[in-house]
Amino acid sequence: MTQNILIIGNSPCARGIRADLERLDIPTILILADGVSADGISEPAGELSSRGSHAVFDYTTVEGCTGTAGDYQIRLRRDREPFTRSAAAVVIAEQGLQVPLYDEYGLGPSGKVLPVSEAAARAGELLPDGGTVAVFNGIYSESQPGMADAAMECAIAIAENRGRRVFFFTGNLKVSGAGGELLFRRSREAGVVYFKFTHTRPAIRQEDTGAVRIEFTDEITGEPFVLTPDVTVVDERIAPSPRLDSLAQIFRLHRDAGGFLQTPNVRRAPVSTNRRGIFAAGPARSPERESDAPADAHAAIGAVLDLLHDLHDPGGDSIHRRGLPAEIDQNACIRCLTCFRICPHGAVLLFPDRLAVGESGCMGCGICAAQCPRGAIRFEGVRAGETGGAAPDADDAEKFVPKMVIFACEKSGRIAARSAPSEKIELVPVPCGGAVSDAHLLDALQSGADGVLLLACHVGNCDAETGTRYGRRTVERVQKVLEKTGGAPGRVAYRTVAANMESEAQSTIQNFQQELSALSPVSTGKVQGESRGTVAIEKGKTLS
Repeated sequence: MTQNILIIGNSPCARGIRADLERLDIPTILILADGVSADGISEPAGELSSRGSHAVFDYTTVEGCTGTAGDYQIRLRRDREPFTRSAAAVVIAEQGLQVPLYDEYGLGPSGKVLPVSEAAARAGELLPDGGTVAVFNGIYSESQPGMADAAMECAIAIAENRGRRVFFFTGNLKVSGAGGELLFRRSREAGVVYFKFTHTRPAIRQEDTGAVRIEFTDEITGEPFVLTPDVTVVDERIAPSPRLDSLAQIFRLHRDAGGFLQTPNVRRAPVSTNRRGIFAAGPARSPERESDAPADAHAAIGAVLDLLHDLHDPGGDSIHRRGLPAEIDQNACIRCLTCFRICPHGAVLLFPDRLAVGESGCMGCGICAAQCPRGAIRFEGVRAGETGGAAPDADDAEKFVPKMVIFACEKSGRIAARSAPSEKIELVPVPCGGAVSDAHLLDALQSGADGVLLLACHVGNCDAETGTRYGRRTVERVQKVLEKTGGAPGRVAYRTVAANMESEAQSTIQNFQQELSALSPVSTGKVQGESRGTVAIEKGKTLS
């Protein structure tokens, strides 16, 4: 296993990560798409920098990636020459872009309309004494926290120069982050006047001369105003680097709606992606404040050190211990590529003659085994005990208490339902809601359960990202099977809970049990339906 950590990008966060790894004596490979090195060094491909084991490749692009955590093989190209480097982990920290929001305000760039970044750089020379400046921030849409800080810093720099008057127009001003409230107070002390719009919006028009005319009503006093500032400063938003498009495809990474490399999933925080050993930091992860770069760098360092520890001691008592890896039966596999396409962690490797699960990349979610159309994937992460014996006699119907099997995700449902009454209920922990297949649900019914409930994570909180959606689809498929074969679709249900929703979980279980009480008891073996094999639920038996 290599020790190299591949870092992609030239952001301040990337520089911080490289510097910290260097101090820890962990070898790094820095990849820069342009000719500006993160530390001023520009070197030909293949040569090591003066720091020994810390290489820098400028004008270099990433073209491909194979392998899993601990042994990623990265295909690179520099000056038309391809080459490959090995890495235990990859950290993507590409610098974002600051995009002026001219269109949002119906304005165009001119000598009198500037973006925040340019106005801040020219604050001292922007206007003669006594000029008037209008600063726009998040009037028509939510501004990003970092951009609100930049707009306030720009307003302060302008206001503190030679008696200029600065009017700050805003909607929901973002000051909740570190230092935001202090910036607001400093700007007020510098003489910046704020107009906040909650129920109304200003009318903004750009004249032929390039000047801007602003008509508005102050929501506090109710007084109408007209302002024609000498300079108008337009806020910006941080957009992802255009290079993230290709990097996301190459590394098979999930992206959020804005194109950043981390979905809004609490289990991804602070720097994880859907693939083990590939981390996103700084403006590659989200449009955070620039002041957050050191925190992201430290989080990435911690994640890298945790990974290296786990790779060296896979059987250790790590807090990041994963489930058992899946294994593909080569004799049963027909190479349909279903597992390759749906694996949320990119752990299925494609070779010329076979598919295989990379053990170091498998997170043990079991989705591949549940969705394999041939049942060719062995996975021992779903186990069940006894369902509670034979079904009651019809003569005992007035005392009927439905028997339930609850498949509960270990990260949410199992924790929330841990105090479920044990009588007539079997709680079956599963690594992910997506690990439950049609066969698991049908076999539970065929083994004597009156109903089967899948308790999975909320959408957006699933550790495997897509697992809870696969779980819902599985339940819906089985419901259709039961309906077509004359069974009761209501015997199978899907619900989502969070780990801290114990009372909600109890209520969900009780409500489902009441619904089952209205149905007749199931006789063992009487539930019909198609499944990929018949697997009885027995104590210690693996369902696959």
